[in-house]
Amino acid sequence: MSVSDTTITFDDINDLAPDVFERFYREGKISHLVEDLVVTDRDGDGTVTGVIYGIVK
Repeated sequence: MSVSDTTITFDDINDLAPDVFERFYREGKISHLVEDLVVTDRDGDGTVTGVIYGIVK
């Protein structure tokens, strides 16, 4: 997947690691797909290892 100015789809985000998923959400790159993201877990270094979120309808 190339993250550029193109629209990111659900297919693009299927295999993202939780830390990348959270960063994309925070940067607004996937706000058209997901909402209300909550970080549920971090490892000892603070890296996001779990998230939950709602699907934009």
